[in-house]
Amino acid sequence: MGCTIDGRGEYFAGLDLGSQSVRAGLFSREGRLLHMVQVPVGTRVDGLSVTQDPDEYWEATCLCLERLLRETKAGREKPLPLGVATQRSSFLFFSREGKALTPLVSWRDTSASLILSRWEGLRGEIYRMTGLPLTPYYSGPKISMYGEGVPEGSLFGPLITFIVYRLTGGALFVVDPGNAQRTLLFDINEGAFSEKLLSLFGMPEGVSLPEVVDTHGFLAKVRVGEGSFSLLSLNGDQQAAALLPLSLFPGSCFINYGTGGFLLAPTDDVPPHPQGFIVTVGEKKGGRTLYLVEGTVNGVGEMISRASRQCGVDPREVENVPSGPIPAVAGAPLGTGAPFWGPPVPFVSEVECGEAGGEEFLAGTVYGTACFLKEMREKMEALLERSFSLAVVTGGLSRFPGFALFVSALLGIPCVRPEVEEMTCMGAALGLLSSRGEMGGKG
Repeated sequence: MGCTIDGRGEYFAGLDLGSQSVRAGLFSREGRLLHMVQVPVGTRVDGLSVTQDPDEYWEATCLCLERLLRETKAGREKPLPLGVATQRSSFLFFSREGKALTPLVSWRDTSASLILSRWEGLRGEIYRMTGLPLTPYYSGPKISMYGEGVPEGSLFGPLITFIVYRLTGGALFVVDPGNAQRTLLFDINEGAFSEKLLSLFGMPEGVSLPEVVDTHGFLAKVRVGEGSFSLLSLNGDQQAAALLPLSLFPGSCFINYGTGGFLLAPTDDVPPHPQGFIVTVGEKKGGRTLYLVEGTVNGVGEMISRASRQCGVDPREVENVPSGPIPAVAGAPLGTGAPFWGPPVPFVSEVECGEAGGEEFLAGTVYGTACFLKEMREKMEALLERSFSLAVVTGGLSRFPGFALFVSALLGIPCVRPEVEEMTCMGAALGLLSSRGEMGGKG
């Protein structure tokens, strides 16, 4: 996709630091995608250890931003507004000179599962303080494993902190509340890092933590190549993807089905008894914090990939919803997540692929994964004491022709699917506008 801006409109850039790639996109005020640049990043898996190279992320970030400016000729006469969203829970230690002292420890790293029993008796207290369960996916339990030996005076932070630190030449050592929360060191009730949690998880002595800043607001002017950006927004990937459509469709819930499955809904207050749901800091601006109640189904993408391999049908080639009976296929290879917190559910089908057509079998798999949403939605509505009027459906699986119909039938409410597929990148770019209610259209 190519685009040269004409200088007459308003344009916004989004940077999405994902688990498998870095993306930079240019959007109009109305949410129209004008240009996209993507650079892949690698992952190192060694048993339970899953790490990535911070320098590779930095190089991919620079390349994406430089190409975006060069290929669109944006950011030359005046700084281009930029918002950044990132994979949550991944972290590293680095020096004040900006040199990485450890790998980027991925959220997918489960090394801490070997020592999680140390905090078994504190699960309830950790949940109340952070809004998150004690799991090996968040940073806290892994700090003692990866932080051993880092020198005094080192810096700690999520990926977004490291990238912003380098973009600003060390001038900004900051983090937004959403990414701060996923370290499992942040007390959402106090809105600050907790000394108790830092001590509990063994943060090394003399290590500095980033300043927690509002999600939206001017942070810095950043020079990249022949142009510049105004850094205006920082957030986690799921928050960035969800907040924009939720602001455009009041009373709705947000469903993102890609690598994993997510159901999110906004609330102004932290529920006193979240009933197993994750309570995520959606955004903070001024004195107001918006929270997201979040339910998850892990490994949804793997389910579809497995069914696709088994029946030999590419989901992208299925043009119509099968008209005949659809077999029931279910599974959650990595567990059901919030609010069920169940173990992995094996891939189970009531028929073999050969007994049904390939498209019917694949449709059954999509339908089976969508069934998890029904009970999740009922529990979430009971918790929030309100019903959802609409579901906004995004993610790779939402491109399957029958998925929105399945979800609509299961939930009993209308579903809409945004035209733009890059919702995280667009949410990062337009997050400040949506927080002000200044979006120019519903895209």
